[in-house]
Amino acid sequence: MKITIIGAGGRMGSWFARYFYMRGHSIYLNDKDAHALQALASSLLNHGVGEESKRVTLLHRSILNADNGGGGVESIIDAINNSNIVMLSLPMDVIPKAVDEVARYMHRGSVLVEIASLKHDVHKALRDVVERYGIKPLSLHPLFGPGADVNATNRFVLIPVIDGRDEEGIAREILPNAKLVIVEDADEHDRIMAIVLGMVYAMNIAFADMLECKDIPLCKELAGSTFTLQSLIFEGILNDDPRLFSSLLMNRHVKHYLKRFIASNEHLLSCIDADDKATLERIYSNVRYKIAGCSDIEGSYRLMYRILREINSKSAL
Repeated sequence: MKITIIGAGGRMGSWFARYFYMRGHSIYLNDKDAHALQALASSLLNHGVGEESKRVTLLHRSILNADNGGGGVESIIDAINNSNIVMLSLPMDVIPKAVDEVARYMHRGSVLVEIASLKHDVHKALRDVVERYGIKPLSLHPLFGPGADVNATNRFVLIPVIDGRDEEGIAREILPNAKLVIVEDADEHDRIMAIVLGMVYAMNIAFADMLECKDIPLCKELAGSTFTLQSLIFEGILNDDPRLFSSLLMNRHVKHYLKRFIASNEHLLSCIDADDKATLERIYSNVRYKIAGCSDIEGSYRLMYRILREINSKSAL
């Protein structure tokens, strides 16, 4: 297959470039960052010889700025028109516009894939271009980051746009080793993402912001299991693009959960101010009872220590 990846110079775009290249597809890599594209191409071709180089084509010009003049736009349009699949790996706030800009150059029956973490706005754009241009949509959300092994069984959320069965078939064809989790409603997907992404990012960035740099070395030296894992999470999050952070928090469902979280913290603070240990213990017990009713908290405790043992064993090497 011929696959164009727009935003290939980014971290997730590079992941998909490696994924498709390793499976023998011809890939057109587009990004406004020429240095990132060249570095990606070099890494892809590092182990290839002869004909391998013909499967990678670099397209430096941004299709989204095609009206700004300059050369190179025609080759991008040709690549899009000749591709079986066009994938958008772009910041969430530009994807709805990109859907329309790209779809107009695709041939009927080709597949437009987007991998945004939030789906409300992009689904509207996808439904519109399907009707206008006769293309096939595929709305995916990778449940992993760019550090994931391209050969692993990675999980994706599939959020159907028009025909769920057809779109699932397309996903299984182009991602044969993936595990698909199907969520039928885009708004329900975004609501859950407000919890598992938006709130997790908000809590961890707020926690990291609270810390003083001078305290971190001693915190790590004295840390037990909880801070060790927590620091891995917030330090890992801080490798992401600031635009991802802002986009996740601008999810329209986040405000509701963030207000509830702040109210819970204010309640804890009022108990501390009142030296009310009994209420603090009751809050803890109530939460433990609630979560134990729907999760295996003892199993999670054991898993936490297995993870820590693995971390500690690797740190000792």
